[in-house]
Amino acid sequence: GANNFKVFHTEDDVQEYVKSKLPESFRSWIRRVRFLIMDSGQIPPHRDFELNAVINFYSQNGNARTTFWSAKEGCESVPHPKHPEDPRANIFSMDDIVKECSAVFEQNGCYLLNVNQIHTVDIGEDCVRKVIQLTFNPDVTYNMVLDKLTELNLVEDVK
Repeated sequence: GANNFKVFHTEDDVQEYVKSKLPESFRSWIRRVRFLIMDSGQIPPHRDFELNAVINFYSQNGNARTTFWSAKEGCESVPHPKHPEDPRANIFSMDDIVKECSAVFEQNGCYLLNVNQIHTVDIGEDCVRKVIQLTFNPDVTYNMVLDKLTELNLVEDVK
């Protein structure tokens, strides 16, 4: 199928409702609640624009494999076509990266991801991935979110 990737930003009342269900100490860090729908294809190696961490709830996992990579020494990246002004949100060549880890996240699973690390997403053939995503303010790091979730006893280690 075509590589269709759609992002829907929720209305303010949905944002406020979701935030109201989260621990108070966490709410001010949330930037958006959004829905992501992607059908079969690949998102090339990239870092997310203005994001360090996201929490993804996979309402439909699409048999999608998310792989995290590190850049080889001295590799050059290409500016992201939608965000050329952000030096972090670059696209990388497969020749310039080294695989770190990979996973297919469980249907109805909820995961904290470090999207400041280079990553790819490969969707299964004739599959659709549907994600409800919490994004955090740009100054909120993955470790800040992980520490807060751990403090709130909301972390279960992924093996």
